[in-house]
Amino acid sequence: MSFRARVFLAVFAVFGLLLTGLGYWARSELLQSLEADHLERVETEWSRFQSRIAARNDDIVFRVSAVATHLEEDSEFRLALLERSPEARRNLVDYAAKIVLLTGLDYLEILSEDGQVLSSAQFRSGFGKDRPGFRRLEGRVVRVDVPMERGAGQGWGVARPVRIGERTLYVWGGLAEEMDPLALSAFDRELPLDHVDLRTGKADVVTAGITVDDPELESARRSLDRTLLGGLAASLLAGLFLSGVVSRWIDRPVRSLIDKTLEVRLGRHRVGFDGDRSDEFGELETFIGSMIRRLEDSSEKLREAERRATLGEIARQVHHDVRNGVVPLRGVIRHLGEVAQRDPGGLSGVFLERAGTLESGLAYLEGLSTQYARLTQRAPLVAVRLPELVDELARSWETAHRGLEVEVRVAPNTPPVQADELGLRRVLENLARNAIDAMEPGAPSSADDGVRRSAAPGRPRIALAAKETTKRDRRWIELEFQDNGPGMDDQTLARVFEPFYSSRPDGTGLGLSIVRRLVTDFGGSIDVESAPGVGTTFHVLLPVWGG
Repeated sequence: MSFRARVFLAVFAVFGLLLTGLGYWARSELLQSLEADHLERVETEWSRFQSRIAARNDDIVFRVSAVATHLEEDSEFRLALLERSPEARRNLVDYAAKIVLLTGLDYLEILSEDGQVLSSAQFRSGFGKDRPGFRRLEGRVVRVDVPMERGAGQGWGVARPVRIGERTLYVWGGLAEEMDPLALSAFDRELPLDHVDLRTGKADVVTAGITVDDPELESARRSLDRTLLGGLAASLLAGLFLSGVVSRWIDRPVRSLIDKTLEVRLGRHRVGFDGDRSDEFGELETFIGSMIRRLEDSSEKLREAERRATLGEIARQVHHDVRNGVVPLRGVIRHLGEVAQRDPGGLSGVFLERAGTLESGLAYLEGLSTQYARLTQRAPLVAVRLPELVDELARSWETAHRGLEVEVRVAPNTPPVQADELGLRRVLENLARNAIDAMEPGAPSSADDGVRRSAAPGRPRIALAAKETTKRDRRWIELEFQDNGPGMDDQTLARVFEPFYSSRPDGTGLGLSIVRRLVTDFGGSIDVESAPGVGTTFHVLLPVWGG
């Protein structure tokens, strides 16, 4: 007979029969005396529960209906829906977030007739997303799983149609789940409710219910405890004796396993787990030994894989940043070569004119080498003036890329921003490189037809503008970086900041992920707008130094 079987039979013989008999007698007496009173209280609470659900449903329907009526009469929303400009699209995307503050609703979205999101209060980047299950909400309150910025929320919602001109839109809204616990366990009373996942359209049924706490029932349990106390006191003496016997059985093998396990140091010291027992403890010791050997082998492979991955990522970042710094230098050298062939006498003048670009490019590369030498240390944040930096970079881009038009709208009195100069230069260089690559003839378009096309009609163009704004009780500089390239579709736009994601076959996918990391280190933020055939605009928000 196994060790576990011997322990089980010994404990069961002493405690099982005694406690089972006492418990059955006490339980039967308690339930007979309280069952009727408990059922009456359950019915009362159930009526209140149903009234709360009905009141909540009526409240949701009233609020969503008020939003639907408001949309039918709101000329601002109608203009935002009909116009196609980026400003109109922003107004449409932000509409639900503005109006939800006036409704008391926790969730609010405006959908097209086929279920695409036009405006969302809880999921701003959800514009254009599908809500497959929205029609199940029409005309009745349903429990819903709601897409949020991170994960999903739960609540109750209803959908109402809205007629805007010739179009039929749908408004759905609801409240977060603050009452009516839901589960699949037993309740005193249960109510099946329809449930819809708006992210997938999947529908099922969940159970709502109530559990009524009964003070008299608790009192009866205390009485039961007193009744059982005498039996437990007698059983305790036997239990102490059996515990001493059992502890002798299990102490030695368990202590041996504990001592051996404490000696384990992966990769430094091997411990033998070869025991001579034939019961379950012997099997456990053998299993632990084999498991630790597998862990030691796996840990060494994991450390080697991590070293290789880290070196590979650093190499890709170095390659990406150095390439951005070499491009303007190559442009200046090419220009000097052309002048040397065409007008040798004017070479010195052109060289002096372009010497600043060469010095700036070399200083950029030298700064990169210093930063990569520190590797994990961040450069201190200082006050950086945008006008001089942007003008210098604009001249280098125009020199390095013939035919590129760079427009700068940065006022000379623009306040300095909080950043480090090398890091901010890397941000602008990466944005420029991304735009220039997209505007090159034959660059892949992000439109869905698969055709390779060049930039939008006209010369390749980059525009930089800066303006001061105030948000969250702090002064900021909003830097707008715009190009007239082919733009990006929604799928590409959703992944544009992901590391190692690139729509170009030769791209590293690091440029924009580096940009977002650097801007975040400065205490700022970055957002992007784009549409196929229109171009791309990055909005970089940087804190004003000392503001």
